Amino acid sequence: MDDLIELTRILNTDINNIETVLDVDAVLWMLAFDNVMVNLDSYLGQFKQNYYLYKDDNGRFRPVVWDLNMSFGTFGQTGSGGSLNSTTQKSQLTHLLHENDAAWPLMSKLMAVPRYKKMYLAHFKTILTENILNSDYLTSANAYQNIIDLAVQADNNKFYSYAQFNSNINSDVNAQMNTASGLTNLMSARSTYLLAQSDFTAIQPSITAVAPSIATPIIGNTITVTAQVTNTNTTAVYLGYREGDFVPFTKILMYDDGAHNDGGCW
Repeated sequence: MDDLIELTRILNTDINNIETVLDVDAVLWMLAFDNVMVNLDSYLGQFKQNYYLYKDDNGRFRPVVWDLNMSFGTFGQTGSGGSLNSTTQKSQLTHLLHENDAAWPLMSKLMAVPRYKKMYLAHFKTILTENILNSDYLTSANAYQNIIDLAVQADNNKFYSYAQFNSNINSDVNAQMNTASGLTNLMSARSTYLLAQSDFTAIQPSITAVAPSIATPIIGNTITVTAQVTNTNTTAVYLGYREGDFVPFTKILMYDDGAHNDGGCW
């Protein structure tokens, strides 16, 4: 418990040291995932629930998402304003939900750090591009639907009809107290909405020609890593490296001054 209290103290009063006690990158991925998928029965929603924090062997807390059955907008309570009841309302959920709300410190405190906000937006766009815009989510949904089809037909205690089960991939279903948005209805409209926001119409940085000075280094070698970075509105670029799959990254500043084996200023 003392460790968790210390995490909250650092998050609220010593944000510059937050990475010593929290896997910030993993938290940003979680926040982006929950928002893209309109998964509000989560930390982002009214009850700030359905995630674990566990302390790993490196002394940092990491998030674990669980209980996703009400994602894709089935649960519509954001905790600020009224509930999102229609598919249109859900599709237009702001990508910066609770950015300035102190009641959601994992969001508000991290978004107040410009570098973390840029990382969040980058993760957000990656999830959107690699899972939604390419219809990968739909391919997975159809595959899972086929796997459970016979079991659903045979289930005499299911909450929805078999016809609703079949139609809900593409069409909204009204049953009990919730409207289950059709997956394609929701995510097609959500993609259109998100891609129109200025955070996602901006030209993103381009990172090319990444190369180590030694292709296959051995212990004891000194290595210089170079890259060409363009279309960026920052004066700093960082390289992250680590000595194992599960240890934290060490981040070091990259130089563009001609004095650090960088080939001269660009």
